[in-house]
Amino acid sequence: MEDPLRIVGLKRKNIPKVAVLAAGLTAAVVAATMNIAPAQAYPTYETGCTGCHSGGGSVAATPSKATLAPGAAYTVGLAYTGSTGTKVGYAVTGNGVHVNASNAGPVSMTAPAAAGSYTYTVWMRSGSVASTTYTITVAAAPVQVTTTTALAVSPASPVEAPADATLTATVAGAGAAGSVEFFNGTSSLGTSPVASGTATKALAALAAADYSYTAVFTPTDLALFSASTSANVAFTVTAAPVVVVPVSSFTSAVSATDPLTVAMTDTSSETPISWAWDLGNSTVSTLQSPSVTYAAAGTYTVTLTATNADGAGNTATTDITVTAAGGHDGDDGDDGDDGDDGDDGHHGDDGHHGWFDRFTSWFR
Repeated sequence: MEDPLRIVGLKRKNIPKVAVLAAGLTAAVVAATMNIAPAQAYPTYETGCTGCHSGGGSVAATPSKATLAPGAAYTVGLAYTGSTGTKVGYAVTGNGVHVNASNAGPVSMTAPAAAGSYTYTVWMRSGSVASTTYTITVAAAPVQVTTTTALAVSPASPVEAPADATLTATVAGAGAAGSVEFFNGTSSLGTSPVASGTATKALAALAAADYSYTAVFTPTDLALFSASTSANVAFTVTAAPVVVVPVSSFTSAVSATDPLTVAMTDTSSETPISWAWDLGNSTVSTLQSPSVTYAAAGTYTVTLTATNADGAGNTATTDITVTAAGGHDGDDGDDGDDGDDGDDGHHGDDGHHGWFDRFTSWFR
């Protein structure tokens, strides 16, 4: 301790020894009084604390989190054990912080902005006063990973309507967690989670139009990963061409010289390029307009299916009846009553040329 005589600026040689002794004794008494002061809460923590409180009991201080992010809020629970009194209060000090209140807590605190380990002293009174400390760790702020998002559309454009397509977003940035929202222009198409760096969206029955797709990645934790947006990807769906297949049809005509031969003539529309005929007598043909000679009189079912570049048309069907030619000269013959040139004679109306009328009658 500094010489009390120096405090008052006096010189020893000018002061009697008794006076010097008395001054020294007074200073010693003051110092002893200061050293034996009882424990107390922070002297200014509560306006009602006008004096010192005797030490006693114990206090436990428990922070809600032991490790915190820089600047994070937390609380400290207080538990006092010992004598009780009418006035209860606490004070928390340390690291440039002083918090006090006239209640039993908990205490609302804020972690320092810099990473490190921080210890605080807690005083608590309830009749008597006790103190303790607690320590928190402030973790270093994470370094944000910058992400990029790329978008691909399959199949390749252009495609014909109605079209199905798949949007695939690839998010670069190791371990990026979050979701991707897909857009056509400004219209949202929905959100898909990122799994192993990719997110997909299936689209169905797209109408003919021009589309502009983008993908927006939103991280689960912005402190760990940045958000990112893909470039626009153009996608074109064209109208499907109009499909017009042939209308199959045909006509038939008997041969003037052979009543069992019939010529088929294709009259199908929409520019056929191939023909499939079934001529009804176990004969088929791929000619455009075939002819057929039937071995015997009868009814034959003929069908035609015409095909063009757009596909096969309908099947046209017609029943054709063939009548064989007459095989005799007439009812009375050459020696009949009417003579050689009689009506029923060799050259009469019922002679061998009568077959023509009978054969052609089925076309009428």
